[in-house]
Formats: sequence, structure tokens, C-alpha cells
Amino acid sequence: KNFTCTIGDLLVLYVGKELYMITTIYTNDKMNKKGNMHMKEIRFLHCVDLRLGFGHKVSGFADARRLNIRREDLAKTFLKILDTAKTYESDFIIFSGAFLDTDHINEATLNFVKYELQQCSADTDGRIRFIIAPRNDGSGISKADNEIYAKLADCPSVTVVNAPHTKISLDDIGTCIYNVTKETTDIVAEIKSEYPASFRIAICQGSIEKETAETLARNIVLNTNAISEKYFNDQSMHYVACEFSKNRIHDIYEKNVLFCPGTPEPLTEKETGQHGIYRVRLTMDDNGVEKEITFVEIALREFINARIDISGCFSQEAISDKIVSEFAPNPNQIYSISLEGEVSPFLTFSADELTRMTEGVFFDLIIDASAVNQFDIKTIAESSGIKGLFVRKLLSEIDEAPDDREKQIMQQALFFGIMALEGKRICL
Repeated sequence: KNFTCTIGDLLVLYVGKELYMITTIYTNDKMNKKGNMHMKEIRFLHCVDLRLGFGHKVSGFADARRLNIRREDLAKTFLKILDTAKTYESDFIIFSGAFLDTDHINEATLNFVKYELQQCSADTDGRIRFIIAPRNDGSGISKADNEIYAKLADCPSVTVVNAPHTKISLDDIGTCIYNVTKETTDIVAEIKSEYPASFRIAICQGSIEKETAETLARNIVLNTNAISEKYFNDQSMHYVACEFSKNRIHDIYEKNVLFCPGTPEPLTEKETGQHGIYRVRLTMDDNGVEKEITFVEIALREFINARIDISGCFSQEAISDKIVSEFAPNPNQIYSISLEGEVSPFLTFSADELTRMTEGVFFDLIIDASAVNQFDIKTIAESSGIKGLFVRKLLSEIDEAPDDREKQIMQQALFFGIMALEGKRICL
């Protein structure tokens, strides 16, 4: 007598008087290190704001050449993510937020993205799927954006989440993915009862109301996703993929549920530090769900913010030399430098020119000179007292200097004299 049980149960074949135990089948069940075949497992990557094809000019980029290089960097980063997924044997990748820069992406880049997604899926016999959840205002993505993402959605391995409160059931791996937007909804809690034996993942879109050390550490407020802690305390969701910060925020609320990896490749000077993606492994048995969440650094370049005191510099060359001497040459780094200090009123310099002078030392240099203080010579010269008299005397001698070298010496004397008269520290 032959009979077949449901998947996950024992298949039994009874022939005559002999009982043949054929096998035990578990959907997407993978043997853990202890050999426990009752443990289910999924693996996936979580990526935020890749911004493929971006076209906005990052402040400080000196030319279109570097802008094009950064576009190429994003393409390379994208390929690194796909390679990581294949190496890690991921079941799917979540791309949340601005996966594409829909305002500027061209047809060639879109075709490249589509081809690589299809190729990655083909290389893994269709195992790896791609969940793309573009940022939206809670009512769904715009019509224009939807038309662009629709060109990716015709790939069998791609699912574009273009509406709020969308549920994606990946039955073959026992996983439900839910797109949370705009406001708290009881649907999130209901998913637990609807999918009690599944891995439950939420994609949370929104932003932090106030980014301070205190709110980031203890009291996060999401202004477009008021997600209640009750959904985490009762394990309604096993992993919540957040995308509201360009920089990584690990384990928000410290409940081992909410994670934001930050952007995989930094594009603005505010995106400092390490950048990459999360590699996630969830395992489920009769005792519950265990999580292994690892940050993987992916970025090709890094933004470094720094401040340099240029007090005492009397030429643009001196400023350039000081910048270069402060940092080890690295053509992959992007420095955003704030210049500060007291400088001579006779000093003239250009941020663009300083960038050109340091070309080849760094990939790019963003200069902010708003903190540099230059004396108002005219106002000081018109003032009464010893400082005004000193400035008028030196200005007269500068005008009568026989050559440029003598003039520069007198200008330096004027600067150091004012610094001394004002009781300020003199840097030599």
C-alpha cells in the first residue's frame, strides 16, 4: 500500500511485509552544525540606498570625470553585493530605499542592472531573488518611478514593492516579507498569526525625527513609521530592515530586531565611517528563531571629515602643503576639510584651486573656509589707538616696498603685529 504525507512529514512506502523508510523532506531545511534536520534556515542580504545611476553633483566635485568615476564605483559596488550573495548562498536580497536614482538614471545603466540581476539568478539556478522596495511617501511610489522600476520587475527573480502594506510570501523557503510604511498598522501583528511557522521580515521605510546621540542610542522616533515596541517584544517580526539613515545604526531599540546598514557606498560628506550591507542568517527550530547578523564592508571609497588650522599660512601653496602634510596620500579617499584659524588679510585662495593642487593625492577634496577669520584691515586702520596707528604705519611701508619679497615680509609683520596686539596666540 502506497501513501504520501505532506512535505515535512515522513514519506513511507509499504510493500508486502517490509517497511522502507525513504527520506524526510523539509522545505528549505538545512542541516545545522549539530546535524539537526529539524532546523529551518534562510540567508539574505540587506542593502539600503544604492542609488545606481546617480546624477546629482556632490558638493565639491571639481569635474564631470570624477562624477562619472563615482557612477562606475556604484556599479562595482552593486556587483560586489551580488557576488557576496552568491558566495554566502543567499536566498534573497532586500534592496530598500533609493535602489535607483530615478531622476538621472539612463537606459544603458538600467539595462546593465537588469542584466546583472538576471545573470545572478541564473548563476544560482534561480535561488537568489531580489526584493526591491523603493522609498515612497506611504501612498506608493510615483507613476514616473513605477514606470522605471517596472522595467526590472519583468525579471522572474525580481519583485518590486510599489505599494504600502504589501505582503510577499516566499512559500518555498517559509518566509513572509511585509512592507511597512506611513503609520503603525495592526496588520504587522496579524502576520504572526497568519504565518506562525514562517520567518517574518518587515521592510521599514521612514526617517528619524531628530538625529541626536540620545535618540539614536535610546529613544528612536520614526516620524513616518511609528512602529510600536509591542511588535518586537512578542516576536511578531524576526527582522525589520530599516533604511532611514545614511550611516549604519546597529540593533535599534536594542531588541535584536531593527537594523539599518546605512548606504553601501557613501556619496556625501555626511556619510562618514564604514559603509556596506548586512548579511543575515535566521534559523528556526522548536525553541524559536536565532539570528546571526554580520556587517560586511562593501564601499570602494570613504568620506573623511577633518579640520585644519591654517593660521600663519601666507600663500595658497602653504595651505596646500599643510593639507597634504596632515594626511597620508590616498587616491581612494574623499576628504571634506574645514579650514579654520586666523589668516592675513592679504591672503587669497580658492577652494577649486586647492583641489586642483592636491589632485592625485586624494580622489577629491571638499573645502569649507567659512571658519577662517581674516582681519578687516580697513576697519582697523580707521580705528583710534595704538592698533590703528600700527596698521596705518605698516600699510604705508607696504605701499613703498621696493619688491614683492619685501612687500610679503611687511604683510607678515602686519599680521603678526595685529595678532600680538589682540593677545592672540601666534603660530609660526
